[in-house]
Amino acid sequence: MKYQRWLIVLACTIVIEIWASFVSAGDPDLVLHYRFGEDEGDQVTDLSLHGNHGVNKFGQFMEEVRGRRGVMRFDGEKSIVEAKSDSLKLKGDFTYALWVRQNAIEKSASCPLFGGPYYQFSVSAYTNLTFSANSQDAARNNIYMSWPVDREILGTDWSHLTVVVAYPRIRFYRNGQLIRDAWMPFSLESPREKGNKITLGSTGRYFGFVDLDEVMVFNRALSAADVKDLATGKLPTGNTPSRHPDGAVLV
Repeated sequence: MKYQRWLIVLACTIVIEIWASFVSAGDPDLVLHYRFGEDEGDQVTDLSLHGNHGVNKFGQFMEEVRGRRGVMRFDGEKSIVEAKSDSLKLKGDFTYALWVRQNAIEKSASCPLFGGPYYQFSVSAYTNLTFSANSQDAARNNIYMSWPVDREILGTDWSHLTVVVAYPRIRFYRNGQLIRDAWMPFSLESPREKGNKITLGSTGRYFGFVDLDEVMVFNRALSAADVKDLATGKLPTGNTPSRHPDGAVLV
């Protein structure tokens, strides 16, 4: 009986992984999708059509954390996951969606959760959660702005956070609910050739004290309905099948 149950569990796991890969690959604007489904050592498999597999530098794979299975833990010292390719040149509108929880107290005045060469979502000054970005004007002068978000949305419980850049607006969601809709004075269209890298976590003088799961990056601005779908375990409209097999359960 135990052996039969084990075979059933194994078969279901294989079906889920195949289904997840198929669904992710159905959306060409989904340029990165990390599920952290298994311990792959120094690699993280990308389930999107683009194959933007990540390099894991000291991130710790966790089989289960507070109800979510398959989690990447950033130890607050040196762990990051990086991916680099032309399809990650997120010029203009884009969306980040991920499950995140804090696994320790702040260890520095700044802690990036994710970002690229010209934008970053981070905890700064110990108490502020901000999205910061820089660009260049027509005269190639650098311009910079930061958008603060309610710090309380990040805690030891899991939260589904989504950042939607839709110039001239930037929107922040927690568990599918809009928490801030702000004006953007400039587009994130950037001429910089090095803008093709995405980093999760942080190193050096920063400390990435978080657990991450189900990280998705879209090279377009998702709608409010799409964001709510992601937070409840579905994929954005246009994918078939529409329901994500793993779900997104907040525990």
